[in-house]
Amino acid sequence: MEGSDNSNQYLIIQNAFRHMHGYVNSNAIQVQRKWNSTGGNVLISGNHFSEIAGCPTVLSGAILVGMQGDSNGTSNNSLALNLAIESESIVSEQFNVGFVSPFFHQLYGRLYLNEMSTILDNNTFINMSMGVAREIDNFFAKGALIKLVNIPNAQINSSTFINVGAYTLEHSRYLQAQIFGLSEVLISSNAKSELKQGQNPDQSAFMKTYLSTSLICGHGMRKLKLGPSNNFINIWLIDSYKSFDLSQLQGIILYLEQSKGELIIGGLDGETTIDQFEGFINPYTIERFKNWNPELNPQVVQNPEIINGAGSILINIHSNSNQLDNIFFSNLALSNVYNYPNGSDATQIPSIISTRINNSGMHITTNVTLSGIRISNSTLTSSCGYFQLQAKNIILDNIKMENIGNLPLMRNSMYEKLEEQETKNQLVTSSIFVISIIDENDSGVLSFSNSTFVDINS
Repeated sequence: MEGSDNSNQYLIIQNAFRHMHGYVNSNAIQVQRKWNSTGGNVLISGNHFSEIAGCPTVLSGAILVGMQGDSNGTSNNSLALNLAIESESIVSEQFNVGFVSPFFHQLYGRLYLNEMSTILDNNTFINMSMGVAREIDNFFAKGALIKLVNIPNAQINSSTFINVGAYTLEHSRYLQAQIFGLSEVLISSNAKSELKQGQNPDQSAFMKTYLSTSLICGHGMRKLKLGPSNNFINIWLIDSYKSFDLSQLQGIILYLEQSKGELIIGGLDGETTIDQFEGFINPYTIERFKNWNPELNPQVVQNPEIINGAGSILINIHSNSNQLDNIFFSNLALSNVYNYPNGSDATQIPSIISTRINNSGMHITTNVTLSGIRISNSTLTSSCGYFQLQAKNIILDNIKMENIGNLPLMRNSMYEKLEEQETKNQLVTSSIFVISIIDENDSGVLSFSNSTFVDINS
């Protein structure tokens, strides 16, 4: 769908998308706006997405909402049809937050649209593959399940994501076989390859080719709100390559670049849950893909580089292209999140979030607030701590952490061969919180209150 006038209203409500395999851009929904719009009056609500994957030329596994720049136009690449280019941000101060206003639909009754914002509300995504990151017209386009490109204001709330993973040839071939009624052996392969016995993870195309970036990718935004009441369950990337390296262009839940203004994760009106983040070898993929099952493919357990838990930061916003003034985390519950050491002894970024700027003279965030955060039954050992927070003012309130560093990924009997390797490679390279207060007027504030830490072994 394409439109220019911001007064045009896009309502995509209560649809089912399942057993789909796309070829370019987005597997299910693409909304493209012209430059003279603001990316608002878009409501995608109450939809169900399941069993969807695509070719390596697909950037978005489910939803792509983008706005074309007045000067950069769209890509001329035949495998990126009418796609806004992810170049320097076109967001400016002229875009305001806008107001939510009621809209009466003759079939669905009262709905709420924001003339300045895109709203994704109450959608469900189950057994999905993300899109693939690739270079288009000399710019690097990110691959995700949901992409927001040059959309100044957006909110994703009350949505559920279950068993959503990076692009794999395994899922792609399975769906093509189902759709065309063919045997999987008749579906062609590509440069990605499948996870097979005898592969060297450091060398294999499986680990380095056609990688996905994040569940949600934002480019050129003024305000992004993920919440309240989102549920993220078993989200995974293929992220052993450059795991927890500063140059790693991946983030399990969010990757944000070329953005300024405000980021909100969670919300007071409903708890956001993050659960069962164990990497790409997990109970779902073991059951789904036979070559990923350690009982059928001993190579999976014989090489610790394959089983490494989650190998990238949850929220990746530390790009030097961002200029975020306010970052708020509230009412979040994280559990059963696992990072397994991948052999690196000099990881550079934390497991959850970093607001640290690595170049002097860059924009410093004004306010960072973490409130009502619960983390339990998790082991995060291969990264540089949990939180790296740098801002002028930092508030940490009502943080509760329990049973941290005591959860072995190898609790499943099929991983017994890695038990010794796991014990040997445990690394602690940083504190849970690493905090920097930077204020040129020496008026910065750190407030840490009402928090509890119990059974911490990390």
